Amino acid sequence: MSGLALPGAALMLTLGLIWLVIEDLRRFEIAPTAAILTAGGLLGLLIATGTNPVPPLLVACAAGLLAIAIRRVNRAALGQGDITLFALIGMASGPQFATETAIAFGGASLLIATAFLVARNKPIRLSSYRRHACPAAPAGSIAILLGLTLNLA
Repeated sequence: MSGLALPGAALMLTLGLIWLVIEDLRRFEIAPTAAILTAGGLLGLLIATGTNPVPPLLVACAAGLLAIAIRRVNRAALGQGDITLFALIGMASGPQFATETAIAFGGASLLIATAFLVARNKPIRLSSYRRHACPAAPAGSIAILLGLTLNLA
């Protein structure tokens, strides 16, 4: 393994996450190329640190399939970008930290959604959270970084 593998993968991951967040804040969409860059950075970090990438990839597949199933039942519940984020979060956390990472994603999503309601001068009620969109990539990025940190620690 080259001496640049770890810094290169970390750079790929960082740029991918920044791109995901900026694009989601700007247009409420996940850029597919940013998701691919993020996935490549995650995979590169797993390989560069000597972690077996198969279990995290299996969790990514399971998380993506769960998100697809939720979308098939209720199309309004999740978008294509959310499915991608679920898979990236699963890949970062691996099987041993999936629960903690999912809780972090939910908590960060709630905080970010509340901040968006406050910034838009919307009432903070349960119906407000359903009605007013908020970008998922910032919360997803927090969950990805937490999951990866726990997974590689």
